[in-house]
Amino acid sequence: MTRYQLIAPTLIAAILMIVWAGCPGPSTPTITLTATDCPKDQIGISASKTVGGSASNWNVRVDVTITCNGEPLGGAELKFTPWIGDAIKLTTGTEGDNLGKARYTKRVSTTERPGDLTVNVEVEGSDGTKTESVTV
Repeated sequence: MTRYQLIAPTLIAAILMIVWAGCPGPSTPTITLTATDCPKDQIGISASKTVGGSASNWNVRVDVTITCNGEPLGGAELKFTPWIGDAIKLTTGTEGDNLGKARYTKRVSTTERPGDLTVNVEVEGSDGTKTESVTV
C-alpha cells in the first residue's frame, strides 16, 4: 500500500526561499574598452537612426560615427547603451564606407513608429573617457 503525505505549504515556501536566495540575480558584464590613440577632447561622437518596417514590427538601426580631429577613427571600441537594454561593446569599421562607423540594430514591437530615442556612447581616449548622450 502506498502512502502519500502532504507537506505543509509553509515548509514548501521556506524551501523555495532558501533556493531562491542562493541563486544569483542577473548580472551586467563589465565592458572594458581599449584606449584609442586620440585625446578625449578631440574625439567626436555622432549618431543617426533609420527605421524600417511597419506597425508592431519595426527595425531600428542606429549608426554611430567616431572621429578624431574630424577624421574617421577606425577600430575604435565603444560602449553603446541603447534606449532600452544593457550596454554592449561595438567596434568601428576600419576600411571603406564603414571606416569609423559602428551599427546597432534592434527589432521594436510597438504600434506607432519609434520617435526620438536617446543612446549613450563611451569611447576611451588616450587621456580618459569621452561620454556622450545622443538623441536620434
